[in-house]
Amino acid sequence: MPGPVADALSWLELIKVLCSDDDERHMIACRRLIAIPLIVALAGCGSRDPDRQAEVSDETGMVEEGEADALNALHGRADLEVTASASDLVEGVADITASLRILDTPELLDPTISFTLGDGVEVTSVPTDCLQTDSAIVCEFTGFFAMGEPIGTVVQVQVDEDAADPAITVVVTSDFNPVSNDPDPTNNTITIQF
Repeated sequence: MPGPVADALSWLELIKVLCSDDDERHMIACRRLIAIPLIVALAGCGSRDPDRQAEVSDETGMVEEGEADALNALHGRADLEVTASASDLVEGVADITASLRILDTPELLDPTISFTLGDGVEVTSVPTDCLQTDSAIVCEFTGFFAMGEPIGTVVQVQVDEDAADPAITVVVTSDFNPVSNDPDPTNNTITIQF
């Protein structure tokens, strides 16, 4: 196995021999020394296959193929709660106010509030940071947000007075944390009936 990975693995074996101390601080320093050559090698420096991607873990130095999504989901897992309400209809128009709350983690990456419009409901006004399709609005808030930090938005909709059962469904998620990954998926979705 020529190349930087082989060099890193040789360096790794040498460091493991030198790091056979029971002192906790010594072992932490050694782990860092072990990680450095692997990070450099796996980042593709001098690699013949620049499209190859891998990540570093504490135990083996490498993540098996297919494990990255599972690790990201574990790292990004958070209990999110949605709240949403509609103003009174005025000439068929209502404001939908929706917010997301982080319940169990200090911070969250890229929270998202999504609106799905039912039959007879059309959007009339959307914030600039939201994307709109025919029957959905997705508002993504880029970056990290701390627990307790307000995350919310308001969209305006027009409700057809002849609609049989007009409704709008609001769902909150975040990066690597779809509803199926949430510890309590029952509080990620709310439906407003008009």
